Amino acid sequence: MSSDHACPTFRKVFLAFVFGVGVFLIPNGAQSATNNSATLQWVANQESDLAGYRIYHGTTPGNYGISQNAGMTTTYQYVSLESNKTHYFSVTAYDTSGNESSPSPEVSKTITGPDSLLSLSVSGEGNVTSSPVGVSCSRGTCSGTFSQGSSVTLSAAPSSGSTFSGWSGACTGTGSCVVALSTSSASVSVNFVLSQPSSRSPIVNPASLTQEEIKSQAKLAKIEQKKQAKLAKLNLQRQQEVTKLELQGPKVLAKLEDQRQKVLAKLETWETKQKEKIAKIDQELTEYLNMPNLEAKQQQKLTKLELQRQQEVTKLELQGSKVLAKLEDQRQKVLANLEKWESKQEVRIAKIDQIISKFS
Repeated sequence: MSSDHACPTFRKVFLAFVFGVGVFLIPNGAQSATNNSATLQWVANQESDLAGYRIYHGTTPGNYGISQNAGMTTTYQYVSLESNKTHYFSVTAYDTSGNESSPSPEVSKTITGPDSLLSLSVSGEGNVTSSPVGVSCSRGTCSGTFSQGSSVTLSAAPSSGSTFSGWSGACTGTGSCVVALSTSSASVSVNFVLSQPSSRSPIVNPASLTQEEIKSQAKLAKIEQKKQAKLAKLNLQRQQEVTKLELQGPKVLAKLEDQRQKVLAKLETWETKQKEKIAKIDQELTEYLNMPNLEAKQQQKLTKLELQRQQEVTKLELQGSKVLAKLEDQRQKVLANLEKWESKQEVRIAKIDQIISKFS
């Protein structure tokens, strides 16, 4: 494969296509085990000095980042691709002299993000609705699902005798609440307070109360104060548990991708050394083949070199697939454990919600 003919030859025979893309959701909208992947496959080149293939990827047509060395395999899988974006791919071939072909026709795949879960916790007397429609909650807890990447506007309407006192969680303060669902889940707490004395607690003249009545009212006030303190503590605990649930998935996926990149970097270094070893064997084979008359020992050496070369080429071809398969198996086990953890976390949050509803 000379540098004068490498590019036209590769342009003529090079094809690529995307297949086997799978995306799924964890129950209740927690995006922990999505399989945002794309697998590339292409027709193998037939040149005798073919050394391997390089894969290019980006989110803008014709504009790619760092290439990945696929070795001699004719398939390559990208995992953990960014959601709600179109990803573009191209493949080139290179020979033992380092010449690289023109890129294959570009292929693309749009990765759509899963739905997001918006959870509400309402304290006091009032109603909360959303635009677009999906959430309507008057007391306790409720939730709704929306397309990831969308914005949801929440409106709070206090009941008669109550006032809206503010948001907490994904929104704060007393102004408008617009939740940008850029992750798999978000939560908002809504607080209403009494705006006038309850009919069950009429205003009385302290001078008309007996000593026992004063003590009784002081005791009730103390109980109410403890109740409100406990409710505030529960709301804080709930928010902390929800935050753990929101952050754990992306954290695990980022760690997995970091490990994957380190393994692939080691694989590329190993493949480079393997190709150097094969090149040395090829050089020695050439020397023997150029001898006019081979003696018996030289013929045996030539046969041994040819066998050794085939073994080294086989190692090079199989190692990449073996490493990728092991990485995917490890990834699936980690994601399964994450899914179990998230299920337990959601049960924990549900128990806190039950206690909050009793106090409310």
